[in-house]
Amino acid sequence: MRVKKTDKRFKGHPTFKYCVDFKRYGDKNFFQIREWCWTTFGSSKEIEALQDDWRHREFDNNCHNIEWCWHYDAYTRRIYFATDKQANWFTLKWS
Repeated sequence: MRVKKTDKRFKGHPTFKYCVDFKRYGDKNFFQIREWCWTTFGSSKEIEALQDDWRHREFDNNCHNIEWCWHYDAYTRRIYFATDKQANWFTLKWS
């Protein structure tokens, strides 16, 4: 696992500068790392729900956290980080 910069190919770009990709069939650490992010950075939600809130300007919605989020579906398992700070914390803990 390594942190990489996002670009236009990523669903979280440009709001989230960094992401960590997990293997298609899942790195067993995905859920453990997501739980660590929840504890460390606060509650969040899946990228689709977060972007939907932004489109409808529901910024007071529960779990609206712009520091991190995740993308989980049949093809993608990814955690996004908004700033260098979150990416560095992840690297220190998990690398």
